[in-house]
Amino acid sequence: MRLRFRRKRLERCAFEGSAAKQAWGPDVGRRYPERIAELLAAPSWEALEALRSLNLHALKGDRQGRYAINLTGRWRIIIARSEADDELIVLNVEDYHR
Repeated sequence: MRLRFRRKRLERCAFEGSAAKQAWGPDVGRRYPERIAELLAAPSWEALEALRSLNLHALKGDRQGRYAINLTGRWRIIIARSEADDELIVLNVEDYHR
């Protein structure tokens, strides 16, 4: 799949492990680039849904139309599907308990 990033920081952290670790700490900083690589390698949305390790799930309420992927513990990546079938938008990395 193709990815677009909402912010330059998200893109930089996806491909520079040191930037990701500086932004979110060692655990999330290590996992974020791994998850981005999995998103890039997936041939389709259905393939992402089949990867149980991602725990891809739809969000509710005011976040309807967005999806979350688990990183570690309380941290997740928020994504949205683009109108183009083979493109995702990486919106944020967040601790969902805050």
